[in-house]
Amino acid sequence: MSSLRKNFKNIIIVGDLNAKHTSWGCTTINHKGRILAEWLDNISIYEIQNQGMETSLPSDTTIDLVLITSTLSLSQCQTLPYTGSDQLPIFFEFNGITLQDSYYTISKTYWNIYRIFLITISPYIQQEYETTFANDKSEWFTFFQKFLHAVKERMTMFHMTKQQRPTLSPSFRSILKHKHYLQNKYRHSKLEEDRVRVRSWNKLIQHELKAYIDKTTG
Repeated sequence: MSSLRKNFKNIIIVGDLNAKHTSWGCTTINHKGRILAEWLDNISIYEIQNQGMETSLPSDTTIDLVLITSTLSLSQCQTLPYTGSDQLPIFFEFNGITLQDSYYTISKTYWNIYRIFLITISPYIQQEYETTFANDKSEWFTFFQKFLHAVKERMTMFHMTKQQRPTLSPSFRSILKHKHYLQNKYRHSKLEEDRVRVRSWNKLIQHELKAYIDKTTG
């Protein structure tokens, strides 16, 4: 996030950071919160806009944060009514923000490097499973899902373009959206039948993705 300042003047960062710290109204401090607070103090360009806003229903604390640069200002920032998630959605509105040239940020993930990296560390992954998660498969599923997402983020680069073209078909994006729904459902239910559904959809996505790659690169 520090590198964004090199290319952009007005920056908005939002998300479930799961970082707790008294600086933004939490009653406790966790490891992620301590790291984020130190980073904000050191970089001194981002300001948290929803301090003290309870966004997490289970813990009644602020883990979903809205960070913007001092070049921007909000006219309002508030939570919206409950929608079925364990976290409340946040609505915020800017004062006089002007969009200039129609540039889009495009991501590119280096999947070959991603694959090689996972193959290289697979013995350590197996060891971690056997020593830590062998008796708790649902916890392993959650951990491994977050790990794969983190690896993907590290293997992804971003560039600017004036044209935006979808890389995936609408039907394939619908499949991915439904898979995300199934993952969230299993994360909350921990039911075996939901785990099986997620696994089945993963296989379907792998098959469809391979067919798509063969079609677009062949």
